Amino acid sequence: MSFCVEIFFGLEATETKMGYFALFYSVVDDFVARRSVLRDEHLRLVREARERGDLILAGALAEPVDEALLVFRTEDRVTVEEFARRDPT
Repeated sequence: MSFCVEIFFGLEATETKMGYFALFYSVVDDFVARRSVLRDEHLRLVREARERGDLILAGALAEPVDEALLVFRTEDRVTVEEFARRDPT
């Protein structure tokens, strides 16, 4: 499936604080129709990140669904990069 992922690293973590990271997805026109085969794995990764406390917000940005945003709060950006690498959507 063709999509674009951009990670915004506006608020990096410091030695005493966690950082906030925004992961933006821009998807193909018919993404909603095509995502069904990948959705279970995507949602599993979302649930795991949420249970670890890394993911604090996630969802589509507009109707029609052409972009999505996931906001992470974690010690470093590697967590977000790894999520994006593993996410099949």
